[in-house]
Amino acid sequence: MQCLEDTIAGLIRKCIGCGLCTEHCPSYRHGGLDPHRMMTQRKGDILDCIICGTCSRVCDSTDPLTVMKSLMYLRRKDEFPDHFERTGYIHPMEDCPSRHELVPSWDSEGIHIMPGCVIRAKAPFLEYASAVALRSIGIGCLELEGNGCCIRPAQFMAMSAEDKLSYKRDMIANASGNRVLALCHGCSEEMNSSSLDVENVIHLLHENLDRLPRLDKKLSVAIEPGCQAEHLLSEMREVVEAIGCTVVNDRIGCCGKDTRVSSSLMKERMEECSGCDVIVVGCPKCFTKYDAYPEGMPVMFLTELVAMAVGDVSSLKYHRIPFSGSNRIAPP
Repeated sequence: MQCLEDTIAGLIRKCIGCGLCTEHCPSYRHGGLDPHRMMTQRKGDILDCIICGTCSRVCDSTDPLTVMKSLMYLRRKDEFPDHFERTGYIHPMEDCPSRHELVPSWDSEGIHIMPGCVIRAKAPFLEYASAVALRSIGIGCLELEGNGCCIRPAQFMAMSAEDKLSYKRDMIANASGNRVLALCHGCSEEMNSSSLDVENVIHLLHENLDRLPRLDKKLSVAIEPGCQAEHLLSEMREVVEAIGCTVVNDRIGCCGKDTRVSSSLMKERMEECSGCDVIVVGCPKCFTKYDAYPEGMPVMFLTELVAMAVGDVSSLKYHRIPFSGSNRIAPP
């Protein structure tokens, strides 16, 4: 692993010690990892890192996220799970009835959808809702052939830069030059970091505001784009408002994924979302966290809201927390 150690050392040498990574880190604010201290002293529990990428987005000098993922890999010495070789996804496939009961109807041509590991393994009904949403605004769609993990997770840090680029290029080549849409912003961010043009679903819907369907009756919603897509907050707000929703929250944040600080972060999210009919999220991982939160509020992925506006609520019956919309629209 000397090559990985050399990468870490080179990135640390570029650090100017400004502390912006720590100042903006959602884990640190809740008693978790101090990214600057981890980079410079290797002190703290790297497993408290959320791998949200906030540190690198605010840093103009180096790339703390790559350091964090590299240190996490070295700590855990992750190996690729057996199912990755079979499926191409880092998460194991969960037994979700919608995988067989709610199959998306694809067009022969159009934008190519990259669902991502979380949707494919844990919530395949969100891909169905996304296909419905895209068709409702006049965009044909089909699943990207040979799609798999975007290789953002720490398990892939042992791969060389050349192998990573080759893996991603081969996947995107299956679109044959057509547009590619990621349903997870982590996927689009990872692909774009290699100069591969992959769009994010929030941005695509925002580009088509005038085509969006409208709900018959208004909903009060809280919006949570997810920590990797916080910069798309204003676009997401305009999308849900164009559909006919009133946004009730003025703060957003991170769900904490599967880290030690997740319970504290989720409590904070529930407080800022209180008073809404439903929480609308722009991140598949956030969806799974919110939908499994004990005594939590109903949640929808953004494309489910669009699908609901055209009368398709098929995906909602697979949610753990039922949505009634204050008796406006009931799931099947």
